[in-house]
Amino acid sequence: MSAHVTAKGAASVAFMLLVAGLMPLLAGCGQLRSIDERAMVTGVAIDRGEEPGTVQVMLQWYHGGEPAQASTGGGGGGGASVLLANRSAKGTGIADAVAAIQARTDRQFNFGVTEIILVSEDLAREGVAPYLDYLWRKPEFSQLAQIIVVRGKASEMLEAGGPSGTAFRLYQYMSTARAAAAGSVPIPFWRFLALSYAKVQDPWAPLLTLDKGHFASVGTAVFQGDRMTGALGRSQTAGLSWILHVAGYQDITTAAPGSGAPLSLHVQSTSVQQSVDQQGIAHLRLVLSTQVQEGYRVNLSMEDLRGLESVAAQTALSDVQSTIRDLQAAGSDVVGFGERLRERSPRATENWIASFARLPVAVEVTVHIRAGGRAA
Repeated sequence: MSAHVTAKGAASVAFMLLVAGLMPLLAGCGQLRSIDERAMVTGVAIDRGEEPGTVQVMLQWYHGGEPAQASTGGGGGGGASVLLANRSAKGTGIADAVAAIQARTDRQFNFGVTEIILVSEDLAREGVAPYLDYLWRKPEFSQLAQIIVVRGKASEMLEAGGPSGTAFRLYQYMSTARAAAAGSVPIPFWRFLALSYAKVQDPWAPLLTLDKGHFASVGTAVFQGDRMTGALGRSQTAGLSWILHVAGYQDITTAAPGSGAPLSLHVQSTSVQQSVDQQGIAHLRLVLSTQVQEGYRVNLSMEDLRGLESVAAQTALSDVQSTIRDLQAAGSDVVGFGERLRERSPRATENWIASFARLPVAVEVTVHIRAGGRAA
């Protein structure tokens, strides 16, 4: 009897030890790494490789543990003792290049805090879907990361941020009103990816370059699906910022009554209505609520104020019409006219790229000026 009980007890103990050993695996914790063993990727730069059919990828990351020597390029070089590193590698695709970078570090890459994705303009004109799909499949990837097209080398922009890191600086910049004021219309990763697969609406992305080591806005890259097909200038980007309800709109620059001196009207909010009538004419109506620039000494009569609103509306109308023309020339329906037309007639958008280029668009702009400035 005692031997039987002892055998049963031993079996129970063995079973409990087996369950205890399997618990970490059942909880999904078997592959967890501490923060000191991870590389938290904050920025990704993707350029066309020097060899045909290859890409050059650079990752920028912060990591826990002791500060490491910052390095650039292919992993060589040195610098100040910081928690920031840049590494790059080439490959036949982004997965191949990232794997090559991973092989040169003992830290596990994590894309959960990625803030910026930089893609060179020449690569964007070939199509960005393969690179975005790779990041999308990362279960931890941040959908709020900003996508930026770079005129020049994306890796050079990623390296230009100094010890604080380009990714952090650019993300802060693109997430504030300063981006639109400087001529950029930001877009988060999730929205870009969704629009790149939409049949009748297209994505956009800020188009930036480096000017003597500083970030400078060129305008806006516009896409047909996942392929860049054109670029809007600064005034056209202003029109786009008003149409798309971007937080932080570009100003309207006009002339002050009487003196003719340059005067900026800060656009504080917009109201946008889109429709397509039975004749197939698209209508775009914008109402811009503005305020006279801070500190401007102004003493305007109601007649002067109404006249200023009329002049500002004509200036804004010209910018918006120019925006629409450039979008049609690029075959990029960023505004979403196709969605409005499909609501009325689904078959009308079957050959939307060709139809959009010929779509007649009637634009109306109204400007309201709220109290602002400073009385003389």
